Amino acid sequence: MKIALIIPTRGDRPKFLKQCYHLISRQTLKADEVIVVDYAPKSGQKDLTQRYRYGVEQATKKGCDCAIFWEDDDWYHPTYNEWLIQ
Repeated sequence: MKIALIIPTRGDRPKFLKQCYHLISRQTLKADEVIVVDYAPKSGQKDLTQRYRYGVEQATKKGCDCAIFWEDDDWYHPTYNEWLIQ
C-alpha cells in the first residue's frame, strides 16, 4: 500500500507548518508521499475542500492508494498514522 499524507495550509503560517514537519518526522509509519497544499487564500471564503481535492488528485497521480489527512495546526501522536492504517 502506498500512503500519501495530505496537508492543506494557507501559505501564511510557517510556524504551524514547521511543527507539522516535526510531527511527521516522528511517525512510526512513514507516508510514501507528503503533499502540502500551500497557497494563500484566493478569497475571503473558506476553501479547505478545494485544498483536500487538489491533494487527493496529486496523490492519485503519484500512485497512492491511501490518503491520510493532517491539519497543520493539530498535534498528532507518533503512532497516529500506524493506528489509522491498522
